[in-house]
Amino acid sequence: MKTFEERKKELILKIFFDSEFGTMYHTEDVLSEKDVIIRHFDREVSPEFIPLYVQLYKEVQNWIESKPSIEEFVFMPNLVEIGKDYLIRPFHVYLKNNSRYIDDYEPIAPPANYYGMINNISYELSNELPEDYDEENYIYNEENIIHRIVRKNLLVCTAKTFYEDSLEKFIIVEPKISLTDLEEWKKIVESKE
Repeated sequence: MKTFEERKKELILKIFFDSEFGTMYHTEDVLSEKDVIIRHFDREVSPEFIPLYVQLYKEVQNWIESKPSIEEFVFMPNLVEIGKDYLIRPFHVYLKNNSRYIDDYEPIAPPANYYGMINNISYELSNELPEDYDEENYIYNEENIIHRIVRKNLLVCTAKTFYEDSLEKFIIVEPKISLTDLEEWKKIVESKE
């Protein structure tokens, strides 16, 4: 497994932007003609969280893929590479993300299947609520953390999700996993050891 410093020597990187999860870089992989984003975990979220992040990423992806009524509308790409202190994911070029559906200044209309996606996700999430559901005493188990991430990406208009006309699907560019999600996931994982 490589480090970011090793990868940096192999690629021409341009800073894309900073976030709590670290600095993001853009590069063009000339050999495969694919653009990628490299997230260097050099900020609040340290590299020790990478295995948990990857596990949670895959769990969200598996949840989407296990629901045909959602997979019909949604695609979440695989990570390209996992390093000691970085992740590489595909770089998607898009001008119209889901946050534009509610933009105050330049709103755009969502595609017609947006409402079908919202309906199906709401249906799936509500069907997975326990019979004794109580929002005041909501316990964050694995399923609930996955549901929260799905809600943040698909039920809330976000810049990290966009509609791809050629696929007729919404693409989750990067799931909105927070530090809180990772810390709660870590507690659950540790409680099982």
